[in-house]
Amino acid sequence: MRTVEKVALFASIVAVIVLVLMLLRPWIYGSQYTFEYLRGRAVEVAEAIEQRHPVRLVEDWSTEHVSLTLAIIKPKEEPLILSLEYDRLRIKVPVYAKEIEVIRGSPPDKGFERFRRVSVYHEGSWVIVDPKPTVNYYVVMEYGRMVHVVEITLFIIKGKLEPGVTLSYANSTKVVYLRSYDYAGIASITIDGEVVARIHVKPQDLLKLVIVCECWSTG
Repeated sequence: MRTVEKVALFASIVAVIVLVLMLLRPWIYGSQYTFEYLRGRAVEVAEAIEQRHPVRLVEDWSTEHVSLTLAIIKPKEEPLILSLEYDRLRIKVPVYAKEIEVIRGSPPDKGFERFRRVSVYHEGSWVIVDPKPTVNYYVVMEYGRMVHVVEITLFIIKGKLEPGVTLSYANSTKVVYLRSYDYAGIASITIDGEVVARIHVKPQDLLKLVIVCECWSTG
């Protein structure tokens, strides 16, 4: 191939590349703008849930159900195993994350919180708003017996998420499990194998497990 023809071919290839980049530029900028908007909206939704404020969802959010296994374990006793579930919100975004980006709060591998906090992270093609279970432990005296209370709050969505709905707090319901102890020892409470509370119990002590379902409606 003669030099002139090579130069002409090279120039044509460069021109095609430049044209493709020019055509892609508006789409790239548009995708980034959409991603930043949805990322910001996810933080707004998380803050509203954290403060129990209603929030209007104008975007196409979906509900994701998360299954948990809770166990109360004490040596020489049959463990109490409960299957639980809570909800989180997610929305598809045009930017793919090869690694998980924590936008707010704690990473997804942390299964619970010690205080009320809603996390947000970018995972794959999704931005996720994750109101993880909240664990609270305290001790009270009832009828002359020491009661170890472990309260676990689960976020539940009632209704379908679709553009235009308002997500708002509706009510909370409680289920209580009681266990008494005849001898001293250490009782461990775990969520998916992660210890959330390790309690030193004495004879006649009670363990009260309170599961709180915090229900939010889309009405």
